[in-house]
Amino acid sequence: MSHPGRMLRGWLAAGVLALAGLAVGCSKGSFYVYREAPTGLGRGDAVTIIPAQRSGSEETAALVKKAAACIQDGLEESGWTGRMVPPGEFYQAAFPNLPAGEVPPGDFSWEQFVGDMGFQERIAPLGLRYLILVTADEGRDNRRSRTEFGGKPPAIAFSESWDHYARMTATVLDTTHRRVAGTVAAVATGKSSSGLALLLFIFPIPFGKPSFPVGPACGELGEGVAKFLTGENPPEP
Repeated sequence: MSHPGRMLRGWLAAGVLALAGLAVGCSKGSFYVYREAPTGLGRGDAVTIIPAQRSGSEETAALVKKAAACIQDGLEESGWTGRMVPPGEFYQAAFPNLPAGEVPPGDFSWEQFVGDMGFQERIAPLGLRYLILVTADEGRDNRRSRTEFGGKPPAIAFSESWDHYARMTATVLDTTHRRVAGTVAAVATGKSSSGLALLLFIFPIPFGKPSFPVGPACGELGEGVAKFLTGENPPEP
């Protein structure tokens, strides 16, 4: 028969190991550029960052908002001192007859709309140089489940692991030249896991290792857009 104190120490050791398993997984990110036209960002140029589509879940809206903030941070870190036009001000100028934040229904396309003379006249007071359209999503791939038995004290563990990813894109429209300048795409991935160990098949101890790819993807997007707009030649896919 196992000594109670020894068994308790075994439980405590297993618990410490389980808690140690609640570490943060590493997430790595990178960005790529699809350039269609030359760019150049002057210190006094005005920029607007808006969602590429106005519909979507609250989670998606929060991701897009975070991506927009990272782009602004990247531009400021690059030395840009121009004006960031708030989305609300842009929508009010571009679509004065529509409810706040809405765009025309149907087959509306920002890429085509930026060449419309009426649109150009409405946004002229903003002095806008670039319109940046942002998309973002986050998800999981390649789920794997596993069951293990053994150890001292005896335990059974149920675990699941998956690839966690975040993708963000920024399509840059040159409103001065009425054209698409290009797209910057950023992605980050990490491996996550979670599970539950049952010591003596009774006492549950959770364990896991989450990864958070949104931050790395966001940082890469901000850096990529800043380099793209200042005329550098970041990596192409």
